[in-house]
Amino acid sequence: MFEPVVTRNCGTEYAPRIAFLSSYVPRRCGLATFTDDLSRAVHNYLPLAQCPIVAMTDRGSTYEYPDDVLVEVGEEKLDDYIKAAHVLNDLGVDALLVQHEFGIFGGAAGDYVLEMLRRLECPVISTLHTVLQHPNDEQRRVVEELDRVSARFVVMTDKAAELLAQANGIAPGRVSVIPHGVPARHCDPKEILKRRLGLEGRRTILTFGLISEDKGIEEMIRALPLIAARYPDVLYIVVGATHPKIVEQHGEIYRERLELLSRELGVESNVRFVNRYTALDELVEYLAAVDLYITPYRKEEQVTSGTLAYAIGAGRAVLSTPYWHATELLGDGTGVLVPFRDSDEMAKACVTLFANPGKMAHLEERARRKGNQMSWPRVAAKYVDLVKQTVQTPTKHFAPPQAISARVVVI
Repeated sequence: MFEPVVTRNCGTEYAPRIAFLSSYVPRRCGLATFTDDLSRAVHNYLPLAQCPIVAMTDRGSTYEYPDDVLVEVGEEKLDDYIKAAHVLNDLGVDALLVQHEFGIFGGAAGDYVLEMLRRLECPVISTLHTVLQHPNDEQRRVVEELDRVSARFVVMTDKAAELLAQANGIAPGRVSVIPHGVPARHCDPKEILKRRLGLEGRRTILTFGLISEDKGIEEMIRALPLIAARYPDVLYIVVGATHPKIVEQHGEIYRERLELLSRELGVESNVRFVNRYTALDELVEYLAAVDLYITPYRKEEQVTSGTLAYAIGAGRAVLSTPYWHATELLGDGTGVLVPFRDSDEMAKACVTLFANPGKMAHLEERARRKGNQMSWPRVAAKYVDLVKQTVQTPTKHFAPPQAISARVVVI
């Protein structure tokens, strides 16, 4: 699959090998979906490019990976990281794009990945999906070492770039801000989608993503009695499976608690749980069908939210608590912000928006405009430009790549 090619550096003939290190589909996590979307977008932007994947597999799991996965690395298998570095060196990749979350790599604060990155002969570009304001000693050590082995960093918000400089001492000139990509897909008209999804005649509010306590879903359920008193047809839809790590440790206790809360408040007919991991096409349909999107998250320190980005990309009116990504993306009037853990304010904001179709239409138009700048083709172009700059003028010194091997040994 990954045959030797000559890298060309101009026009449509530019044919780099851009490898990706991340969790990957069919693993069910946001990082896997992000990497699938980004690698496909890069390949669509550069049809001659090769985009092999180094897939991180969590402990105790097995996946039937697609053909674009070159190497599988077991989270806790240090030898796998080292072997993966040799495979990438033999292939002669031009750059490795690391999708970094502390939790997907083995070792203290995920430091096993450093053993791989130190051995690479190509530039490393590290996209940080989590940037902490107060990292612990192990986390700070890992980021400092990432700084040594990475040519460039990518973050998705200005706030994340600011935190990298303040909390981790990363030079601002080594950090690029590239937004989270969003799908650009045509959908049927809203009324057709509402009929298809069983939402006809309802005022709809949506939250989607892997379910966990920090998503604040109970605050939105507590807001429903006030909303339903004004709009009895309101329906709050929660689309997504419980996070696999939570199911592994606690089962479905949290979801059952949410269902019990809706019954206790007498709003069980106003809540619908779609308890499964939804494919992108179905998710896009839900986003296109609903009236209002909400992220009632509980923690300010969330620097990136893919679900929020998708809602903006779909041109939805958005209501959110003021975590960092939401404040940056919505604070200019693109959406409405309400205080953390304040069900009354959530209810008032929903009622106000439903009562003002002109305001809803204004928010949708602002979201569409911003979402156009976040489409995957635009995001892919920014990553490709960064790869070109990095390969041509790396900010760190790397050994020259070995001759490309026509035979790749897959671990």
